[in-house]
Amino acid sequence: MIHQNWGKLVCEHFTNKNLELPNIGDFVNGEVVACAPFGIWLDIHCGVPALLEIIQLDIQNFKPEDYPEWMPKIGEKFDAVVVVVKNKEI
Repeated sequence: MIHQNWGKLVCEHFTNKNLELPNIGDFVNGEVVACAPFGIWLDIHCGVPALLEIIQLDIQNFKPEDYPEWMPKIGEKFDAVVVVVKNKEI
């Protein structure tokens, strides 16, 4: 489900910033804190929100023609690989 107030949800969730950023290529597990039309905001326990962009999702499991029905719910868990940290790409 896409949340109209996704920005507020993200800001409210990240009030304590540890800033222990992962490295590019790290495998992370995150919990969905908000969904936007362009992606899913995850808490990967580093103190800042992680954005899992829709274009990065596996189209075998998340088919474009089924959008937005497959959008996750807040609290669902996702595994991901870090591809960008502070605008540094692989």
